[in-house]
Amino acid sequence: MKIEDALTEVTRRPDGLRHATLPVSVVIPVYNRSALLVRALDSAWTQLPNPPTEVIVVDDASTDGSAEVAEHAGARVLRHERNRGESAARNTAIEAATQPWIALLDSDDEWLPHHLATLWRLRGDHVLVATSVLRRGNDPSSDRFHGPVTRKPLVLRSPAPLIYPHNFVANSALMMRREAVRAVGGYRENLRRAEDLDLSVRLLEHGTGIASPEVGALWHVHAGQQTTNGGEGRAAHTAIAAAARTRPWCSDALLQRSRGACAWDDLRSDLTAGRRWGALRQARMILAGPHRMLGVAGLLAWRYLGRRRSRDPATPRAEML
Repeated sequence: MKIEDALTEVTRRPDGLRHATLPVSVVIPVYNRSALLVRALDSAWTQLPNPPTEVIVVDDASTDGSAEVAEHAGARVLRHERNRGESAARNTAIEAATQPWIALLDSDDEWLPHHLATLWRLRGDHVLVATSVLRRGNDPSSDRFHGPVTRKPLVLRSPAPLIYPHNFVANSALMMRREAVRAVGGYRENLRRAEDLDLSVRLLEHGTGIASPEVGALWHVHAGQQTTNGGEGRAAHTAIAAAARTRPWCSDALLQRSRGACAWDDLRSDLTAGRRWGALRQARMILAGPHRMLGVAGLLAWRYLGRRRSRDPATPRAEML
């Protein structure tokens, strides 16, 4: 029997009891989020029916006691002497992981109790597996579904679906084969935006993935997050897509549709900020090519289905959790 197909018996968890665990190393980078970290750690240890074998927290030179909080909660804590960023923190944890699967969890997010069980059931021979998430802000009624808008799990046979219509795999929803991540070199530490997309692209060039429409995590949105700067994120997405233009799975039509989708969001941002000339430039760029216009149409259709999924009674509401 392969080690990844077996449950591992451990002697102690934060609750002091013995549990049969999944051969998964949970990776949580943290920088000055001690208050939020408690929620993330609790959601990792309380996975049902089987928790992960280990939780690794990389303290990226915090000054607020995040490392002590993690140790008290039973996590294995690794420390950076200086702040090196989330990619470096994740690489440190992946290098130190003892289990064949790596599950990512951001320090300000949380898993629903069935998250790991869902990933484990779907893993097969894939190099990456993901559930969907609910993006949650201050108003639970404004929760937004983020994931594939299919009714069944979507098999990813290439990186193309993450390039266009958009990257629907969230960090805190993702589980990856450790050896596959190491084989492609882990996270690129020079990237400060879209580093998750970059790694997923490289992984999917060496194997298949699968993304489930079942919600497995809450993606908490708050001030100060990198993801709040949409313009920089879209620019990074466009750069990653452009770098892949010579790959067998990529095409000019795919790149043009992706560019049109990003331009649409830039146009909306310019209008919101009162930058009329900027919005006009984006509109002209979209209208300059049929694939760009198709890209906008496809993005709007995807988002319409996502909003319907957000309102679907079958989708768990954050206020019910």
